[in-house]
Amino acid sequence: MNLSHSGILSLQSMSQSDTPTPSSAPAQVIQPYSELPRLKATSVPEWLEGYQALVGAAAAVCLEVYRQLPERGGQKSQQKSRSDELMLELLRVLQALSPDPDTVCCAMILAARSAGLNTDSIVAGLPKSVAGQLQQLEKLKKYEANQQGSTSSKNAEGLRRLLLALVQDVRVVLVDLAWQLVLLRHIKDNPDTAAGLAQETMLIHAPLANRLGVWQLKWELED
Repeated sequence: MNLSHSGILSLQSMSQSDTPTPSSAPAQVIQPYSELPRLKATSVPEWLEGYQALVGAAAAVCLEVYRQLPERGGQKSQQKSRSDELMLELLRVLQALSPDPDTVCCAMILAARSAGLNTDSIVAGLPKSVAGQLQQLEKLKKYEANQQGSTSSKNAEGLRRLLLALVQDVRVVLVDLAWQLVLLRHIKDNPDTAAGLAQETMLIHAPLANRLGVWQLKWELED
């Protein structure tokens, strides 16, 4: 099924020309197109329905992505339940940035994959704009994974600049920062990686949030 849609919101207007490069002066401060009211949702479908009510028909693609996530035996599997938990938390974090539907879809796929769900068939039918975000996010996460354990205060600035240079769409970095915050909130679930995750956050992600002017994320990442 083709999930293409039309319509733009705040973060969708951030094009390649907006993305900081290693040689750029301080990165632009992100100004949301509008403040989304806080959605007091207790499930992903409820959040998505509230989001669609706020932003219009362009958000229908997000609900369609969620409906296509795999289930087993007519009931939510353990993986699906975990996916929903992480997804809802990620969407709540992103909400403060007034995300556009492309960014919401990208975030949903990230959470689903991280919980072990197979999303290949869904991704194949996504709009090119969402697929492009996902490809850049995968590149970013792969590079971060390869750098785990090797980041220090001496090379952190170079790594931050390289991460920004790896992506053409700054919205990808915002999803990555929001996901890092979700991981930190669940740090007790993976005590073996807690120290490395905390160090990576302080050296890479919190300074990136500061550079992009995403103050709320910066403060929470530092806390």
